[in-house]
Amino acid sequence: MKEWEHNDTFLARWLNNELTVEERLAFEASEEFEAYKRITDTSATFSLPEFDTEVGFKKLQQRRAKKPARVFSLQNSIRYAVAATVLIAAFITSYILFIDTNPVVEYQTSIMEKESYVLPDGSTVILNSGSTLTYNSETWDQERRIELNGEAFFKVEKGIPFIVETDKGQVTVLGTEFNVKSRLNVFAAACYTGKIRVQVNELTRDLNPGNGIQFQEGELKEELTVPASETPSWVSGITTLQRVPIMLALEELKLQFGINVQTESFPDSLIYTGSFPNNDSETAIRLILESFELAYTYDAQSKKLEIKSN
Repeated sequence: MKEWEHNDTFLARWLNNELTVEERLAFEASEEFEAYKRITDTSATFSLPEFDTEVGFKKLQQRRAKKPARVFSLQNSIRYAVAATVLIAAFITSYILFIDTNPVVEYQTSIMEKESYVLPDGSTVILNSGSTLTYNSETWDQERRIELNGEAFFKVEKGIPFIVETDKGQVTVLGTEFNVKSRLNVFAAACYTGKIRVQVNELTRDLNPGNGIQFQEGELKEELTVPASETPSWVSGITTLQRVPIMLALEELKLQFGINVQTESFPDSLIYTGSFPNNDSETAIRLILESFELAYTYDAQSKKLEIKSN
């Protein structure tokens, strides 16, 4: 183990230039040295209150008058205490500065939660359950770029291109309302107003209002018709799925109700199309599983759903 990792006075002696030549050279050659040096450079801007050693010593004598005396150097103790205080303050200040200057903004929803957010340009986003959205506030004026994991509905103000990136595909718009979904092996986008451009691998497709598109494993599977409405149905409390693998439908049960689904994987060829309410778990389960004539047991108290093999 390195000496500065287990010796409580090592860093204090370093700050006070009390290291031996061998100790100093070994420390300066270590990976940790630059980090500690940056901390001390930052701490150089701090100012500490003056310490009256004489008054402090008298108070210490009074407190310890009835105890056996121990021999120590008050001057060294004070110096080490001040050095330790500087290091602690520097660590705290460096952390605060990092938090305050971090330009990455993240919005996240948990299971059974939906949230609305206003972006820096006035655009709005509704984040569906179990989703994460991040963007860089520092570069937003030059590039409106968002990273999405999950599902979100956007109302975008006109301006420079607005880009939504997922690990499966990308959507680019100028000013419009659209929905993007990226869960499991499915990527889908739907246009409600304006016009959007969808890019997945080498394929690029422009969508007009009322059009949607869906990919599975990076391959185009469906060109969808979007119902005439101002928002997707999940925003108003109804999940609608069009020709998706049953495993994605079960994932929606988990996200909307917090259900613990216990089952073996189903093949992607088992496709579900339908809608279910987001406020009634038992009805949602029945609508999905009975359409495939799958037997199941569900404990509403523990939210445990067990699907039985046929």
